[in-house]
Amino acid sequence: MTNSDHQTAKMPRRTMSIRDFAWRVAGPRDFIINFIINTTIPFWIFQGLDAVPVTGKHSVASILLPMSLLLGTLTTFFGCFNAIKERRAGTVLPPFVAGTPWAGRAWLSGLATGGLALAVTVTVTFLVSRLAPELTVSYWTAVLGIGFTAGLAGFVLHSVAVERGGTIGVVPGEIAS
Repeated sequence: MTNSDHQTAKMPRRTMSIRDFAWRVAGPRDFIINFIINTTIPFWIFQGLDAVPVTGKHSVASILLPMSLLLGTLTTFFGCFNAIKERRAGTVLPPFVAGTPWAGRAWLSGLATGGLALAVTVTVTFLVSRLAPELTVSYWTAVLGIGFTAGLAGFVLHSVAVERGGTIGVVPGEIAS
């Protein structure tokens, strides 16, 4: 075999279940992405503050409220997208049936998840603002707390969405776990 033959020969891919892909590959990857993005934002916004208010203007809540809607919506949509992409490529089971509509369902699921996350965040923010209106946290607690919370939420929401994306266009009983 020549060097050229070695470069063009493909190793057979090992397929994995959609569940394994969701929780071992896609979820951890989403944790890292969300941790980096959502740690950078408060790092930049809260620079120069020793204590960051939990509620009110220029607070932890001012970042968490829009983040909850965006993270819930986009993470869920892209989780479904990643499941479909990997199923099409044949790297996960079950295989995807070409022509099956999925994007509308993924956006609706994403918006529902984002809306629910926003509702929970608004409720918690309201309670904290009533029970402890002057509550503050240190700069690094705010930065790392927001980043870790976003990473954990991204991990769970993305993994669940990948698993759900593995059920689109599949007849019940044919799902490989």
